[in-house]
Amino acid sequence: MRRAHPVWEAFWRDCEDDNEGLREDLAAAIGIKAPDDVVGALHRNVSTRMVFAHYQDGSAMPSLFGNGTIDRNPMLKPYMK
Repeated sequence: MRRAHPVWEAFWRDCEDDNEGLREDLAAAIGIKAPDDVVGALHRNVSTRMVFAHYQDGSAMPSLFGNGTIDRNPMLKPYMK
């Protein structure tokens, strides 16, 4: 996650949309501020074993994040150093 964060941030900032403005508007609307360690906070939240989604048979659904890496994403190659 630490290695992927700057790559995704560079990709995100290169988009034509006003993502920074949207980020600020959303944070203000719901009354939150970014934690000092964004990656650490994200890791703590996605690495817990809590399951929020189940199939109809009751079994747990897999993680939304899967096991992908930035290395296998050709769209991010220009942003990797």
